[in-house]
Amino acid sequence: MREPPPSRLVYLDNFRGLAIAMVVATHALGYSHLDQESEQLLGFLSRTIAVPVFFLVDGILFALGHQELAAFNYAAYVRKSARRLLLPWVVFTVFYCALRIPFEYIDSSSAHVVYGQTWQEVALAAYLSSFSSQMYFLLSLFLIRAFSKVTYHVIHARPPHRTVTALVYIAIFHTAPIQPWFHPGLDPVYHALWGMQFYLVGLALQPFTPLWMAQGRWLSGTAIALGFLIASFFQGMALYSQFLLLLGCYLLFISNPTRFQFLSSLGRRSMGIYLVHIPLIMKIFSLLLARVLSPTSPMFFVVLSTATLYASAFLTSIILQHPYGRTILGEPLNSSSSVGSKR
Repeated sequence: MREPPPSRLVYLDNFRGLAIAMVVATHALGYSHLDQESEQLLGFLSRTIAVPVFFLVDGILFALGHQELAAFNYAAYVRKSARRLLLPWVVFTVFYCALRIPFEYIDSSSAHVVYGQTWQEVALAAYLSSFSSQMYFLLSLFLIRAFSKVTYHVIHARPPHRTVTALVYIAIFHTAPIQPWFHPGLDPVYHALWGMQFYLVGLALQPFTPLWMAQGRWLSGTAIALGFLIASFFQGMALYSQFLLLLGCYLLFISNPTRFQFLSSLGRRSMGIYLVHIPLIMKIFSLLLARVLSPTSPMFFVVLSTATLYASAFLTSIILQHPYGRTILGEPLNSSSSVGSKR
């Protein structure tokens, strides 16, 4: 059996690196005008991996960081999570709100969510991530972490009980008619409930780490092949396909932790890339590319995704060089690579 993973958990960096690339690709689809078949295929691949990975990885990290039966300092955990998630949400929500005002003033044909609106309408727009569509995730993950007094007990249950807990929650979430209770669109509370299914899967996967490391190579191929097979030939089973593809990618990375250095570098900067890649960077590149490539061309989508990803990673590296930059991106001021520092 292989040696335990290093404290940096490179395999999780790899997983997050793939996820942030898929997040960028998902948003690039919104700026592209591909044919319906291509958009459906690329949308399925990108959305299957993108945000769910971040919930799943956070569940794994929570389980790893609190395996001991020592007392859980809930208040300290929530305070740390607020610095990590709520502070960046406030900073970037205010920034993107201010950014919209001159554009809405100049372009009367654009959707106005700030200019000329009441403060209640602006507040609701901020809550629903109307300024920049990625912001909901920070609030949703914070709400999941705020529920950690309950999930703390889950990680001290036996592994089969963790698995049953995840499966029961997934069944309830997908059968109970809860979506109409929330605001249409990117309601953070609804997406916290949605994200909890992946978070609980992360809690369930963690105890089997030695097995995944030893057998992950062949298991990953099997899971990915089954995921694509189900997606291709069985209607109404997208959820099964999604979980198989997520599991397959996770097994691939945990059984090959040092083979994806590029993804690892993206994973270490995933928070910054997530916060800065839209709307400004992607909008600028889309306008420039539209001068030389047709938005209906697959090449437009590929170049837009790649250019935005590289530019966002570069900007994140610059921001992280400064203490205030690390603060607004929710990063710790020290550069420790321990499991705890990645939380």
